[in-house]
Amino acid sequence: MKTFLALFLFFNLSLAWSSCWEDKEHPGERQLFFKTFFDKPKEELFFWLVDPSKLKSWLGPFSNHKSSKETKNPFGIGHVRRVSAPILGFKVIDEKITKYGPHNHIQYKGSPSPFMKDHIGDMCLKTVSQSKTMLEWRISFNSNFLTAKFIQFYIRFSLWRLHQSLPKVTTQK
Repeated sequence: MKTFLALFLFFNLSLAWSSCWEDKEHPGERQLFFKTFFDKPKEELFFWLVDPSKLKSWLGPFSNHKSSKETKNPFGIGHVRRVSAPILGFKVIDEKITKYGPHNHIQYKGSPSPFMKDHIGDMCLKTVSQSKTMLEWRISFNSNFLTAKFIQFYIRFSLWRLHQSLPKVTTQK
């Protein structure tokens, strides 16, 4: 009976924390997965993941290349974020938002570039508590091994920068 109860609880909890992506949408030969926790409400963190001016502060040289057709949601489906090479200024890749769940999910597909092809990414946000949020980020693409390792290192460093960039909570005495 205890085993049944443990399996029942595990199964139900695993469904509650399931990922927001489908495996079949990530056919790339290189798969990266990141999971981290932030001491921020989901809505506040989400804004740092969609707004190119915020992305620029932690992920690098993103710019707002094309807005969504929805005037109330300029960063939604159809929005294109451009990544440019620092200093040199040439386009590295355009990431087009293909799925968007406000405060929960962003899926983007990258245009082919000299560095990678079939690039797709999913960022999923889940509330852990009132002021704590979990980010799961999956990226798949086709590239060579060294490019994949560089991207893995760069994303890890960028997530550290995101933690540093978020406004700190101040407590009043």
